[in-house]
Amino acid sequence: MSARSRVHADSRPLIGLLAGVTLGASALSQLLGARGRFVVPVALAVLGVSVVLVGAAAAWSSPWLLVAASITAGAGQGIAFRQVFNEVAGRVEAARHAQVISTVYVITYLGSAVPVIGLGLAVSSLGLQAAVVGFTILCGVAALALAVLSLRSALRA
Repeated sequence: MSARSRVHADSRPLIGLLAGVTLGASALSQLLGARGRFVVPVALAVLGVSVVLVGAAAAWSSPWLLVAASITAGAGQGIAFRQVFNEVAGRVEAARHAQVISTVYVITYLGSAVPVIGLGLAVSSLGLQAAVVGFTILCGVAALALAVLSLRSALRA
């Protein structure tokens, strides 16, 4: 059985469902009332490890690991986003609130779109599996680096 058939990489509805599961986990995790100075570093670490595991699941042809890692990546992203968003929103003066919140959303959307466009370009030159594994490693390392930076900040607070 090939890797493609085990994880059904050619099924667009299944790929869409997996993306929806990740986004759903992100949205649902934002409803949690996670608090504390270590929430962001832990959530970013969960995101980083989970994203690397998404790439590993693809390389190892493991659909269960792919689903589990996608859910935990979504949860890590959602918790970190909510905490940072609330912190930024709470520090902005009322006169600039709409401007700053709009800017945060634009940066968030660009931060989501630009890497995916880069992944699409990488697929055309590296192939699907190499591009996905490289993308997940790059994103995982970036999230882990942000986790370290936010941990340092939390320890100083």
